[in-house]
Amino acid sequence: MNPFFEFSNFFIKSFNLAKFIDNSVQICENKIMTTLGKLIEQTIELGGRGSFELAFVSTCEAIQLTAEKLHQGEDLAEPAFQRFLRDNWRIISLLAITRDLQIPADIPLVVRQAVPGNLMSNSAEQLLIYTVRQTLAMKRMPIALGFVKQGGMMVEGEKLLMPKSLIFAMLAAVILNPINKDESVDDKYWLNLWDFKMFISELWGREDLLKRMIDLYF
Repeated sequence: MNPFFEFSNFFIKSFNLAKFIDNSVQICENKIMTTLGKLIEQTIELGGRGSFELAFVSTCEAIQLTAEKLHQGEDLAEPAFQRFLRDNWRIISLLAITRDLQIPADIPLVVRQAVPGNLMSNSAEQLLIYTVRQTLAMKRMPIALGFVKQGGMMVEGEKLLMPKSLIFAMLAAVILNPINKDESVDDKYWLNLWDFKMFISELWGREDLLKRMIDLYF
């Protein structure tokens, strides 16, 4: 075969391969962005219908996506979602109202068996990390854990119930993170941050607003 044609064919194949890879990366990036926006919308809608356990699943997936973008290429000693929760615990606990996150002393046996004992004697932060880990692994909340519509952590029957405000505090940590500044949702979705009711479309990446609110209230 003519060397010129061999080179031409090689060049065309290489160009097409590079174009395919570039398109695949772009599609992947768009999928992540679209998925994150849809997860936020899904969480708001499920929460609005009172389906807090299902809303929590969407929130956990949104946290995982955000954490993977935030720590892409890093060699972490713990899962990315766990690092995200630790780094954002102050934000989450403040937005969820810290006094509501005290773990009750009368935890039923089934909950103690479901959640490792060292977590129960530690903190709400460790309990949340465990709950998110199990939810991501099983695609549902652990059966011994759930949410209460009003009030703080409490025991009901054989379940440990957490405040629903925890879901939206986690959601706020995702939305306000600067890594998500280019994300988008429909303008009909909004979020309450203390006394401020704001459209989510105006909150993406606005960590500075949260800092101003914290300075105002704390």
